[in-house]
Amino acid sequence: GAGPKLREGDAVTPVGDYQITGKLATSPWHTLLGVSYPNYEDVKRHARMKAAGKIPPEANIGFGIALHGRRADMADGEHKRSDWTLGCVALDNDEIDELARFVKKGTPIRIVD
Repeated sequence: GAGPKLREGDAVTPVGDYQITGKLATSPWHTLLGVSYPNYEDVKRHARMKAAGKIPPEANIGFGIALHGRRADMADGEHKRSDWTLGCVALDNDEIDELARFVKKGTPIRIVD
C-alpha cells in the first residue's frame, strides 16, 4: 500500500531504517528475511497518531514485516502485478535467495517509498 504505515492490518509497507532479524530458508514465501519493524521511531509515530485521533485508540502497531519470495502458488514476477504482501516486500525467488546469501542477522536495511 501507498503512504505511511499507520496500523496493523493497513497493508502498507513501513518505510525507515531497520535491521534483518533472521532468516528462514523455507517458509510459505520461499526464503524469508525478518525485518525489525516496529522500531523506536515507528512506536513514537504510532503513539502520536493515536493521541491526535488519526487512528483509533484500539489500533495496534503490528509486527512481522519481512522481505520474502513468492508464494508457492504464484509465478515469479506476479508480485510486480498486484499488491498481495500485506505490508511485506516481495522479490522473485532467485532475487531473495541471492540477497539472503549476503545478509545476516543485524544487517541494516532502509525501506523507501
